[in-house]
Amino acid sequence: MARDDERERKSWREIDAERNRSRHVSREPSPGAKASSKRNLSKGQVEAIFDSGKLGELFADKLIDDTTEEGQRAKRQAQLAKADDASFPKLLADFIAEYDTPERLDVLVRGVALDNFSLVRRCVQGLLRAARDGEEIPKKAVLLQQLRSAELLFDDPKLEALTRELSELLR
Repeated sequence: MARDDERERKSWREIDAERNRSRHVSREPSPGAKASSKRNLSKGQVEAIFDSGKLGELFADKLIDDTTEEGQRAKRQAQLAKADDASFPKLLADFIAEYDTPERLDVLVRGVALDNFSLVRRCVQGLLRAARDGEEIPKKAVLLQQLRSAELLFDDPKLEALTRELSELLR
């Protein structure tokens, strides 16, 4: 058996250094630490972000020219998209009264879940038009459920025909 004085002992400097250092954090930076603190995107990735149109949606209400009717319409649609659930039905009804059906698909999808027959019908018609034109409809699974709920809620043969046609196009 080894005796205590045969073991290699640490100096007081080494003991003090261990006491002053957290055991949970290593002194050497991890290889992913630098990569996570600074994100490097390739030129192709940056171009893909710009080409996707997502930046336009994020900054739509800030980049719109308010002086034209088209600019006013776009700004109101951006406000509709950001509206809370309590104010959304009134804002949508006001928009439809002034400008007709919105073009933003996210607004139309959200409008299908309302309990106002005329608003739901207009939103379904707008989505059906977009689906016929080959546009990519967001949140398809959610929309299919909302269409089924609208059929049951309103029990209108014309709305049922519209929702069934839209459902077929989404599948």
